[in-house]
Amino acid sequence: MTLSTIKGSTFLEKGSPATLFYTDRETGTVYIVDPGQGEDRPRALRRDLEKLGAGRKSVLVTHYHSDHLSALGELQVDEVAMSSLDAPIAKNPELRVVMTFGYPVNPADKLLTFHGPPIRVDVEIPPERDSYGPLKLVRLPGHTDGQVGAITPDGVFYVADALFGDRVLEKYGVPYHRMPCAAEGSLSTIEKLEGRVDFIVPSHGPLIKASDAGPFIEANIRRIEEAKEVILNVMSKSATIEDILVALLKKFKYSELTPDVLMLLEATVKGYIRCLRDENAVEVEVGERGLSFRASAKPSTA
Repeated sequence: MTLSTIKGSTFLEKGSPATLFYTDRETGTVYIVDPGQGEDRPRALRRDLEKLGAGRKSVLVTHYHSDHLSALGELQVDEVAMSSLDAPIAKNPELRVVMTFGYPVNPADKLLTFHGPPIRVDVEIPPERDSYGPLKLVRLPGHTDGQVGAITPDGVFYVADALFGDRVLEKYGVPYHRMPCAAEGSLSTIEKLEGRVDFIVPSHGPLIKASDAGPFIEANIRRIEEAKEVILNVMSKSATIEDILVALLKKFKYSELTPDVLMLLEATVKGYIRCLRDENAVEVEVGERGLSFRASAKPSTA
């Protein structure tokens, strides 16, 4: 892992997720966006901070998922900030697992790929606040309710898990979003801002010139809509969650299937159902196979 300059005082430590740094040269504060995860990550970040001559170290965590924050457990920083909507979940690993996967799995269970410690949050940022220090904050809900992106004064836009690179879409088929309809709205937000920034940084994907971001955004929107279409087709007849999962697994290629990947897919399906229920597009039924879902009949235009 090597620290690289994106532009001006904005730097990148590659990884999955990537970590963004911004150095405020007036105050000596280094802002760290999403410390990430991995056994070697804390050591790499300490090396980066030393190279950047960090005085004060302030961390912005974009959302509560363990892969974005687990390195904090071994990193000494002065302040940790995140959205007030996501902060309570980040602090409690038990709640974090339930909110992510929909199952009360032990946070230390080997079923889970990532294991994040409880973290402290010093600053809980309310939804109406649009900055943290010199970083401009952009609400990007969908992946989680409180996810935020951050734009540095150099015009580098860290979009967290609101946008995925092609490899992620190829590997996991249907991207995880707690609320897919809100995630699609956040992609539209990124699209509107791409002309005002120079670079876009997905947490899991390549560094993108803003002028080249269009195809990435379109691919993510298309995948969300394709999955919705599959779900509605399955629900033309009464369908269980398992019926929907089978249809999605047939439609989209998964290069890796593990228990936690399937739990995430199931949680995403439930997110689609929530979105469709809010649109009055799905009826809920109880029958011999338990709980099932059927697409609502389109209202007559006669």
